[in-house]
Amino acid sequence: MRKNILIVSIMLLLSFYLSAQQSSNSIFANVPVMSGRVVFQQFIPADNSLSADQKYSLLTKWAKDNYSGNRMVSGIRFNEKERNVTVSAKTELVLPKSTKEGESKLMMNYRFDVSVTNGGLILTVRDITFQKIASTNNQSTSKVYSAEETITDASIAASDEEKEFRISTRNETLAFVNSLYDTLFQFFSKKS
Repeated sequence: MRKNILIVSIMLLLSFYLSAQQSSNSIFANVPVMSGRVVFQQFIPADNSLSADQKYSLLTKWAKDNYSGNRMVSGIRFNEKERNVTVSAKTELVLPKSTKEGESKLMMNYRFDVSVTNGGLILTVRDITFQKIASTNNQSTSKVYSAEETITDASIAASDEEKEFRISTRNETLAFVNSLYDTLFQFFSKKS
């Protein structure tokens, strides 16, 4: 009987551990819309023994290490008074190749802010746009899409010839913002 209780206890602990690990890997499972705009926002816990100035110092180190000198970054702003960092950048999303279109790539432009709070940090990813660059027969075309018209639940529900593109873009965007969250989460959990 004690053996069964021990086994059940271990299995419960393992399931709690795995679910906690899973939740940090996919903290963003859907696309939030605030006041008509796509805005991803999440709290990141940090060691409470660190002062706000120490957290901000770590944050600036993280931002410089990860974004300074990167050609995909258009700007980094450090605000010591408000204890936040804003990064404007772009990244290339990898979408499945469509047979209808020739070679295409998708650039995602975005801005994110990380603000220090008493208990940790607040990550906010906003101002997301997508630029689809398609090449067919040595000709290049470009089209810009807003996040609101591309990755929201309402846009995914629409049935047209670009539905597959919107679903793929949404999945890659969620993977990207989860990766950004995980990078910050891992960096600050090492400091605990």
